[in-house]
Amino acid sequence: MPGPYRDRIIIQEYTEIDDPLGSYKEWKDVQARWVREASLSTEGRAEYQQIGHSKVEKEFVFPGVVELSISDHRMKHRGNYYKAVEPPRVLGGIKQITRIAVEEVDPDDEPD
Repeated sequence: MPGPYRDRIIIQEYTEIDDPLGSYKEWKDVQARWVREASLSTEGRAEYQQIGHSKVEKEFVFPGVVELSISDHRMKHRGNYYKAVEPPRVLGGIKQITRIAVEEVDPDDEPD
């Protein structure tokens, strides 16, 4: 996709899998999207720190609407894993974008 959305991101969902030995949960790729990374200002980072999210330094900006839940989804970008710290914010009229503030997480972490 031309323009500012130059990176690909993988959205993953924590999914229950049934097999002959029982059920278990694992991260599954559910969507690949174009994305733009936006750094937060010092003031923006301070606002997130005040509500307990000290590791938030960036937002991912997507063209269109992206729906995901904070508890069951994470994103893989450039080999690192991120989780949303608040619900996605959809902005705009005809050309909508979705902004998601994120913090980096360990790839072995399970959702809260």
